[in-house]
Amino acid sequence: MGCFLIDGGTWNNRRGYGRFTRGVVEALARGSGRHVWKLLVATSDPPTPPPPPGVEVVRVDVDTAPAAAATASGSRSLLDLWRFRSEARRSGADGIFFPTVYSWFPSGLPSITVIHDTIPESLPHLVFPNLAGRLLWTVKTRAAVAGASALVTVSESARDDVARRFGRRPESLTVVGEGFDSTVFHPRRDERARAEWRRRAGLPDDGLLLITVGGLGPHKNLGAAIRACARLKAEGAPIALLVVGGGPGDHFHSEAHTLTALAEASGVARNTHFTGYLPDGELGDLMRAADALLFPSLLEGFGLPALEALACGTPVVSSGRGALREVTGTLAVEADPSDTPAFAAAIRRAVSREHAERLAIDGPSRAVAFTWDASARTLLPLFDELARK
Repeated sequence: MGCFLIDGGTWNNRRGYGRFTRGVVEALARGSGRHVWKLLVATSDPPTPPPPPGVEVVRVDVDTAPAAAATASGSRSLLDLWRFRSEARRSGADGIFFPTVYSWFPSGLPSITVIHDTIPESLPHLVFPNLAGRLLWTVKTRAAVAGASALVTVSESARDDVARRFGRRPESLTVVGEGFDSTVFHPRRDERARAEWRRRAGLPDDGLLLITVGGLGPHKNLGAAIRACARLKAEGAPIALLVVGGGPGDHFHSEAHTLTALAEASGVARNTHFTGYLPDGELGDLMRAADALLFPSLLEGFGLPALEALACGTPVVSSGRGALREVTGTLAVEADPSDTPAFAAAIRRAVSREHAERLAIDGPSRAVAFTWDASARTLLPLFDELARK
């Protein structure tokens, strides 16, 4: 039996990092009694929701919680890094698991480190608002890669990108995939919830309810969704676009003001609604109420909202970039998001009755292949190997 620390710096994160951290840790605790798990968090940032039974919480007093410090424009003080490192060394753990390099710190322990994508390296001008943030990220990531006992990523596409960027052999990285909460993202539709979302969006019954889900960073390319919706509106379609994500508590680089201005300039300000973060229950209802999820991202290491949409039986209109095709297979309608007429036409195809009926069946059938339990089973041999050393 081994004892392992888990970096909890992204436990409370509302985006993919948080979903990955919580989903994998809950599956590890559920699926293995042969190791002891300890979640390492800042005292000022208690884990919400609390971790499952079998996971002990270890708190560290720091000046700035990792979620607030490890941002595109922020940094962690040397004193806070030393405090985390000291607690890690005192724990007597056999190693530490970093669910993302985002909140990595030099622990002095053997580590299993997850690099979700190479977006900061491939599109730095869209991720970092200043050069200092880019340099700090580069130093941190290269130190994390150099010191890792095992490197992990979430898709075959990301594995190839990470290997190429950091000079590793692709086979030296472990691909664990991602999963979804089937109690939240499922195809059982609620007509009352559907009607309520359409009412909130100001849509008639025959209008198109389109959504985007995730961050508002420039690499998400949400302007393409707004421009496509403007074209559909010009063609006479009653339409509403709900942009889910961002808002208070999201520490990532955001272009919310740019998107608001674009919606105004494109004549769809009244059709475009920025919801901010939505709790999972509301998000699941919205996924099922929507006619399509728009995913015009320039690069994705996985693309979790696309998987969650498939689980709900909701059509996906995708750029097909990065791992998106790996997640959706042949079920997404793909188009170049820089070609507004083509992306608008793809939305039309996705919401057609024939395609929507196909997705209602094939989407959930594909999604069930992606589970957090499968991710945990792939990770466990890495922990077993560290415990034997």
